[in-house]
Amino acid sequence: MIQSHSVIQSFHFSSMVTTDIAGAVFTSIVALIILGGIKSIGKITSHLIPIMGFIYISCTLLVLIKNAHALSGVVGLITSHAFTKAALSGGLIGTVVRYGIVHGALASEAGFGSSSIAHAASTNDDPVVQGMINSIGLLIGPLLISVSTALVILLSGLVKLDPISGGTYIQGHLTGATLTTMAFDSVLPQLGGNMVRIALLVFSITAMISWYYYGAKCLEYLVDVKSLHWYKWIWIVLCFTGTLFKLDSLWVMSGVLLSLMAIPNLIALLSLTPLIFAMTEDYEHVSDSLKLLD
Repeated sequence: MIQSHSVIQSFHFSSMVTTDIAGAVFTSIVALIILGGIKSIGKITSHLIPIMGFIYISCTLLVLIKNAHALSGVVGLITSHAFTKAALSGGLIGTVVRYGIVHGALASEAGFGSSSIAHAASTNDDPVVQGMINSIGLLIGPLLISVSTALVILLSGLVKLDPISGGTYIQGHLTGATLTTMAFDSVLPQLGGNMVRIALLVFSITAMISWYYYGAKCLEYLVDVKSLHWYKWIWIVLCFTGTLFKLDSLWVMSGVLLSLMAIPNLIALLSLTPLIFAMTEDYEHVSDSLKLLD
């Protein structure tokens, strides 16, 4: 629902299209893919994810290269405001817990057990190797993309310094995808914003059908295959419903639901820790043995 809300707000902010019409078009695209079946989902995601990554990272690198002379000032702004008393108290008490953990976890899917469902469908027969591949997502998502996006936003000039309090504020009180789109529009007129909109659209479609797949596999395991028929239509309705809620409400809802996923999964991970360590040690031992043979 957050994904559908974000992409709709991005397109609505830059055009005369209403959120209802944009939401209906977006939901229709997702519905066509989902109703096409699992094979359709696999084909779509395998093509969309590389395109999404290439478009977004290319746009970000272009902005950073173009404004390389200002990067030192941006880094200085981050470090000078990150270790103030207000920042530390706000971060430790509320910001990190409410936004950092929830947003970061949603971006990487770490701790929820959702990404393991997709990786279980891999043809790779080595669980340790597959686990290492899965861990790469923790680097690409939260670190590479999030940090580069933050740098672009700061380079855009939309983040202003308050001369009275010494703190910072965002021009126009922009948030979410709208803030990112406007930031890219500011540093790369016409090109930047459009590239972000395309990347956001691709990401949102991919995320919606990926989470649909996770839910479908869980429902199939808990109930039966026949229930998937109703689940498809419920998911499509929720996709459109996400465009009608406020972003803050969606984040609160997501935080609660993701917590309900994380708690049993983390308990399972703790119980499986001895097995994980044992399998990793066996893998390293075999790898070292193969190196000696070479």
